Amino acid sequence: MDKDTLEKLQKTELEILKEIDAYCRKWDIKYSIYAGTMLGAVRHGGFIPWDDDVDIAMTRNEYTKFCETIKSHPMEGYSFSNFENDRYIQACHGKVGKKGTLFIQEGDIENVGNHEVWVDIFPLDKVSFDKEKAQRSQKIARELVYLTRANGKRTNDPLNKKLFRLVVGFIPRRYERMKKDADKLRLYDRQITDNYEWSSMSTLENIQKIRFQRKMLEEYGELVFCGYKFMSFSDYDGMLTSLYGDYMKLPPESDRICKHSPVKIQF
Repeated sequence: MDKDTLEKLQKTELEILKEIDAYCRKWDIKYSIYAGTMLGAVRHGGFIPWDDDVDIAMTRNEYTKFCETIKSHPMEGYSFSNFENDRYIQACHGKVGKKGTLFIQEGDIENVGNHEVWVDIFPLDKVSFDKEKAQRSQKIARELVYLTRANGKRTNDPLNKKLFRLVVGFIPRRYERMKKDADKLRLYDRQITDNYEWSSMSTLENIQKIRFQRKMLEEYGELVFCGYKFMSFSDYDGMLTSLYGDYMKLPPESDRICKHSPVKIQF
């Protein structure tokens, strides 16, 4: 992505983030800037120079509240997509997109699914210290990942992905099953009240590796990102260390690249 396009993309994503912040404050919904966005705020005061997306996170309870609120009180000029209202989204988390924008990546089918410029919202789930309970919730999360990854299609999918989508597509009542899995995760969130840690279980890798101590998500503060204050978990140091280790160290230049490669983009 050329520098001018990246700057326009970041500007649009910042605009979406500001709208999400205003919406959450209005409806008393707690969130935190997350992952590369949190890292960018701490290390760069804004976007990581080569970062092309914005991530925020919510506990499962706050995420559920956000999903329910936005159904009855939509954000004017913006859309909210997740697997429960968009059968083509290939993710377990939600996305807020700006209407009137377009972000088409190589392999995307333009008239299938939502391709607006977006901000990701990741739900964070409780993982019990009880091994049996933890395995049960992780099993549900893994199934949900597999089922959502089979949504939609891309023209440049390798053969193994095409076969995977084909096989999973034959699972009876797949969309109902996905919603039941989400209901089970919400139930676990209510039932687990002690002896747990947190995890982002939106990818198979995260289900196994990402863990945050309970106390990391108990208090909220603010971090400055691109000159604006956004909500953040107070223990951002602990969270960033859990995610990246020595997070103030810059990666090799070869790794300083954008994650996405748009072939068509409109702001």
